[in-house]
Amino acid sequence: MIQIRRTIFRLSMGTLIGWLGFTYIFYSEQGNLPEYSQHWQAFLLALLAVNAAVFVMGFLRKQLNTWFPWQNGITLRFISGMLFNALLALLIFASATALYILLFTSVKNFSGFTVLYTDASIKLTIITLIAVFIYTIIDFTLFSYNSYAEVQIESVKLTQAQLSLQLQILKNQLSPHFLFNSLNTISSLIYKDAAVAEKFIRKLSLTYQYIIATQGQALVTLAEELTFLQAYVFLLKSRFEEALEVTITIPAHVLQSRIPPLTLQLLLENAVKHNIVSDETPLQINIYLDVNEWITVSNTIQENINPGSSFKIGLDNITKRYQFQTDRKIEVSKDKLFTVKLPLLPASQPVAVEKDVVFA
Repeated sequence: MIQIRRTIFRLSMGTLIGWLGFTYIFYSEQGNLPEYSQHWQAFLLALLAVNAAVFVMGFLRKQLNTWFPWQNGITLRFISGMLFNALLALLIFASATALYILLFTSVKNFSGFTVLYTDASIKLTIITLIAVFIYTIIDFTLFSYNSYAEVQIESVKLTQAQLSLQLQILKNQLSPHFLFNSLNTISSLIYKDAAVAEKFIRKLSLTYQYIIATQGQALVTLAEELTFLQAYVFLLKSRFEEALEVTITIPAHVLQSRIPPLTLQLLLENAVKHNIVSDETPLQINIYLDVNEWITVSNTIQENINPGSSFKIGLDNITKRYQFQTDRKIEVSKDKLFTVKLPLLPASQPVAVEKDVVFA
């Protein structure tokens, strides 16, 4: 259907241009409008020639976009389009003229006809060059518009994908399971230590506040993420006490670097969820900066019997969010320790003076 509409459009444009061009040249030479019934042979050949040129230029456009793509060089593509289109159009018009001479005139050769109608030949050439120039400008305009539209569509798709990943994290953090564990811990702490229970509630509030506040953000500073992470670690420590050991050691000079929000928290949550956490075998988690200045999260391996499938989902979420921001990929290894390494993204502002973050 689209191809049929394009064909009809080209026929319409070719016929219109052929009619206008024939009428203009005839009027400029004779001083009056043509009687089409008397000059139907020349008029018909003019329409056929212009339509042939329009279709040939449409085919040539596809070839030129393959040989000399606009995105590889605007100047080269523009000049090549002008030259090829002009040469082909003039060749078609010359062929149509020769056919007209052969069939409908008494002129013996082509050169004699062009001498006889020198002004008309010059006008035809100028009109052809102007038309080809306008056609090339329109072609470039369409390319620019399509490129802009593709960029905008791709941008919307990427934004939607990022929002989908962030929504997935939000659903995980606001899950009834997480809320139930938190409320259960509060209930237990109220009878043991009211002050600790109050602090737990403040940390829980801070956690939810951060989760909601970062939903529209693709990146946050490492300092912001670590501040949130310490609140989250307090919640876990209140629940598991000595069965969980978390150590965070990050130097000051990287605290203004960027990282997708909730990345470290998700790795911490997965480590707790998929390993045995008990007083007999405490789970040890270490977060630090390696020699290549990648954030490294490692934990001892003491896997649950039924770890479930959410761990892979969490890693996939982190991987996809990093893919939106950098070509560097996260690194995952499993030996004596399970280790995930995250590349830090550059800060958009000068590094602020911060103290080293050491939390254990």
